[in-house]
Amino acid sequence: VYSSDFAMAYSVEFREAVAYSLSCVHLQRLTLKAKQEEALFHLYSGRDVFAWFPTGYGKSICYQLLPFMFDFKLKRTTAPQGEGEGVLCTRCLFLNGAL
Repeated sequence: VYSSDFAMAYSVEFREAVAYSLSCVHLQRLTLKAKQEEALFHLYSGRDVFAWFPTGYGKSICYQLLPFMFDFKLKRTTAPQGEGEGVLCTRCLFLNGAL
């Protein structure tokens, strides 16, 4: 299955998780490449992923976004109904010590 096929399958929750994670690392204007989105989508869905990208393609940003995406998912699933929806307080730690 090609990347373009996955673009139609991405859920609203996945898109929101990506947007949230990009804002957490102060990269709201970054547009992910199709292969990066595909890898993140499968990881976010609980699948094992082997992503082989060339140097400089953006593997590190996938590693940096993933904890925030799971933080988003956790907050969405554990927030009481009607309370705190859309409000995410706890921040994951950066994997990259330089940030």
